[in-house]
Amino acid sequence: MSELEYTVEKAGVHAFLYTASTIIKLIILVATLMITARFLGPVNYGLYGLAQIPMSVLILFTDLGLDAAVLRYSSLYATRGRMCMVSELARTALATKLLLSLLVSAPLVLLGEELGVVFSSRSGIGLYVALTSLTLAPQVLVGDLSSLMVGLGEAWSWTIVSIVQPAVRLLAVVALFKLVAPSIENTIIATGLSYITALIIALLLVRKVISGGGCGLDFKEVLTYALAVYSGSVAGAIVGRLQSYILGFVTAGLGVLGNAMAGYFNAAYNFLGAVTAVYGAIATPLLPLFVYQSKSGEGNLEGVAEATLSALLALTLPLSLFSIVYSGDVIRAVYGFEYVSAAFYYTIISLTLLTWPFSVIAGSIIQAEGYKQVILKSNIIGLAAGVTLYTSLGLLLGVPGLAIAYATAGVPALVYQLLFLSRRGFEFDYSKYAKMFAASAVAVASSIPLAVLLPLSIARLTVGFLITLLAYSVASAGLRALTDVELSFLERVSRSIPVVGGVVSAYLGLYKRIKDYFARRY
Repeated sequence: MSELEYTVEKAGVHAFLYTASTIIKLIILVATLMITARFLGPVNYGLYGLAQIPMSVLILFTDLGLDAAVLRYSSLYATRGRMCMVSELARTALATKLLLSLLVSAPLVLLGEELGVVFSSRSGIGLYVALTSLTLAPQVLVGDLSSLMVGLGEAWSWTIVSIVQPAVRLLAVVALFKLVAPSIENTIIATGLSYITALIIALLLVRKVISGGGCGLDFKEVLTYALAVYSGSVAGAIVGRLQSYILGFVTAGLGVLGNAMAGYFNAAYNFLGAVTAVYGAIATPLLPLFVYQSKSGEGNLEGVAEATLSALLALTLPLSLFSIVYSGDVIRAVYGFEYVSAAFYYTIISLTLLTWPFSVIAGSIIQAEGYKQVILKSNIIGLAAGVTLYTSLGLLLGVPGLAIAYATAGVPALVYQLLFLSRRGFEFDYSKYAKMFAASAVAVASSIPLAVLLPLSIARLTVGFLITLLAYSVASAGLRALTDVELSFLERVSRSIPVVGGVVSAYLGLYKRIKDYFARRY
C-alpha cells in the first residue's frame, strides 16, 4: 500500500470514528433536548434560547480564528515532524483563549439584564444571561483542545471528550430536574458542569503535547491566517446575531404566541445543527488530509478532493432529502406533537444540507492551501448576502422569511469558491452529482406510498428509511453514479472499520451486483 493510499484510508477510518462518536453524542443530545423541551414547554424553551443569544455574541471575541489555525498548523507542523512547534502553538493558543474568555465573561455577569434587552428584545431574563457565563470559558477551551486533537489525528481522544460532555449534561439535567425543579436556571447550570468536566478530561489527554518544549514558533504567521479565518467567524456571527435579533423583534409583540414561534424556530434550528454535526464529523479529517496532500509532495490534491466530494454526496444526499421530505415525522419523533409547527421551518432551512458537501470540500481546500484573500472575499460575500437577505426577508415575511434567508444566504459565497477552484485546476464532475441527486430523489419518493400507511412517526421513519436505502442502491447503480475507483476507495476504507465496516462492505457488494446486472442488461 502506498503512502497516499494509507493516508486516505486512515482519514476514512477517522471519519468513521468521528461520525460514530458524533452520532452517539447526538443521541444523548436529542435525549437531553426531548427532556428539556418537554419539561420546560415551548414558552420557557423559547426564553432559554433567547437567553443564549448574548453569550453567543460575546463568545465571538474569544476565538480570533485560533481554533482553525490550531487545526491547520498542528497538522502542518506534525507532517513536517516539528512537534516542538505544535507544543508551543498549543500553549500559546490555550493561554490566549483563556484570557479572552475571562474578559468577555464579565459583561454577562454584570450586565445580564441589559444584554438581554439589547440582543434578545426581552426583559426579565438577566439571571439566565448571567448564568450562561458558567459555560463560556470551558466551552471555548474545549473547542481549542478539540481542534488540536483533530489536527494531530488523535481521533480517540476527540471521541472521548465529545461523548463525555453531552453525557454529563444529560445526567446533570436529569439530576437537577428531579432533585430541584425543571427550570431554565438548572438547564444552564447542567450545561456549565458538562463543559467543565470535558475540559478537565481534555487537558489530561493532551498534557504531553502541552508540556513539550518549544522551538521558535512563528506566531505572527499563525495569527495572520487565524485572522483571515476569523473574518468569517465575524461575518457568520453578525449574520447569526442579526437572525436572532430579528427573530426576537418580529415575535416580541405577539406575547406567548411570539415566544412559542421562537421556540418552534429554535427547535428546527437546533435539530438541523444536530444533523450538520453528524455531517461535519464525516468531514472532520478532510483539512488534515488536504494539508498533507498539499504540503507532503504527494501532489494529488485535485484527484483526492474530487473523489472525496463524490463519496460525501453519495453518503449524504439520500439522507438529506429523506430528512426534508419526512420533516414532520422527524420533528414529532424528537420534540413531540406540540412542536409540529417546527417542521415547516425545518423543511426550509434543511435545504442547506443539499449544498453542504460542496461547501465543506471547497472550504477545506482553500484553507489547506492557505488562500487568505479568497477566505476574506468569501467571508465578505457571505456577510453581504446574509445581511441583505435576513433584513429584507425577515422584516417582510417574519419567521418564515428568516428560514428562507438561512437556506439561501450561503449560496453566493459557495459559487465564488467553486469558480475560483475551477480556475485553479480543480475539476468537478457535476453531471455525476446530478445522477446522485436524481437517484436520491427517486429513492425517497419510492418510500412514501408504503410509509404513509403507518400510524406512528417512528414506524414511518424506520420503514421509509429502509426502503430509501434499498431504492437508492438500485437507482444509483442504474445511473452509474459511482465509478469503480470510488467504489474501490469505499471498500478499502470499510475493510479497516470494525463491525460496521462489514455492513458497509455488504451494502457495497449489493450495489456492485446491481450495477453489474444493469451493465449486462443495458
